Amino acid sequence: MVVVEVGSRRNGPEDTPITRSAAIPTNTRRLEALARANQIRRARATLKRRIAAGELSAADVILTPPLEATSWPLGELLVSQRAWGRARSAKFLRSNRISEQKPLGELTERQRRLLAPQLAAHSRALDVDEALGPCSTALGEQARASVGSHAAT
Repeated sequence: MVVVEVGSRRNGPEDTPITRSAAIPTNTRRLEALARANQIRRARATLKRRIAAGELSAADVILTPPLEATSWPLGELLVSQRAWGRARSAKFLRSNRISEQKPLGELTERQRRLLAPQLAAHSRALDVDEALGPCSTALGEQARASVGSHAAT
């Protein structure tokens, strides 16, 4: 610990210095902080990989966030999902009036319960589209064409 002289007393003798002890971070504290930050980055990377692989859903992470994810911005979590980019993430969060930069740990319980079911529904819809593959696009075009032809008659 280092004692730093701050100034002199104004209401006392002029030569009486005011001293304040200030804890100056040592190299070990900095190294510990760096190690902790790296641990958090590794844990988030693992979460991102698991979410992208479909082993873990973003809805589950939102409902019960691990300690390492509490400072993770919501936009980054959403983008880690399969078929989700910045635009879809931004649109989804805007529709729920939540900032993309909001840390996961700062979500209220109400916000968690609002987002999780919507994310689960999006995930199920993407799974169905993926299972159908190119057929779903062709079927959708055929359905739109048949509706259009009925409207013209």
